[in-house]
Amino acid sequence: MLAYDDSCRLRTDNYHIHDFDKEIKAAINDNQCSFNLNIDKPCIATFSYNKQWVDLWLEPGFEIQMNIISDSLYKAISFEGNGAEPNIFLKEFY
Repeated sequence: MLAYDDSCRLRTDNYHIHDFDKEIKAAINDNQCSFNLNIDKPCIATFSYNKQWVDLWLEPGFEIQMNIISDSLYKAISFEGNGAEPNIFLKEFY
């Protein structure tokens, strides 16, 4: 079993009411983790690491790279890829 600080988590919410479908865990290796999801419609997801979380907007075909520069998901996260724009908006909105 992975310790909390040795993994990150992603939970999808297809109905946008924080009724999460499932939680996917990924091990952190060399300060990186990776998720591959097959989704068939847009949805909200919550990415969590080290007792912090950030909401994400996911759509079929999105590829998103998140860069976290410090210990704070809220202050030092940036997005790249074809799914970056809606997630930058979501980050700035909250």
